[in-house]
Amino acid sequence: MKRSLRREYRAARRALGSSQRDALSERIAEHVLAQELWHRARVIAAFVGTGSEVDTRRLLEAAGDRLVLPRVDAPGQPLAFCRAMPEELVVGAHGILAPAPGVLRVDPALVDLVLVPALAIDDRGNRLGQGGGFYDRTLRGMVNAHRVAVVFEVQRTHQLAVEAHDLPVHAVVTERGWASITP
Repeated sequence: MKRSLRREYRAARRALGSSQRDALSERIAEHVLAQELWHRARVIAAFVGTGSEVDTRRLLEAAGDRLVLPRVDAPGQPLAFCRAMPEELVVGAHGILAPAPGVLRVDPALVDLVLVPALAIDDRGNRLGQGGGFYDRTLRGMVNAHRVAVVFEVQRTHQLAVEAHDLPVHAVVTERGWASITP
């Protein structure tokens, strides 16, 4: 079931086309940057959008020295979030740009705001990830972070199946705007 959903939502993202994804990514960035939460956050965890994901470059640049980015240190373990600027990244696990292996981790409890990728997100904030479980394991340690999914509107759905380890997000941002999730 999840495998077919992943194929479906990847196809929906790709169907947008490159120039449309760029324009929608810009609108998403504007919505994030307009939030008071963004301006108050001392440590912002984000992801480097790859392939057909939301292009997060504008957000990474705007975060400046508050930015921490993920690195896969070991399969089955939480992501390591490290202080690194976009120009300092190297190709890491799964071909994704990440902080270099020598860059030290930041305590996940210090993160105030975490921008989370997803293949799909439902009305209750449940997310469908890539299937590796990295974010599911990582978000548990980000006890002080406001969790925000950054996706295109075509990735929204009414309901996803939830498993015991799933942790919902507090808000979703698409090209249509910021939507807080009511528990």
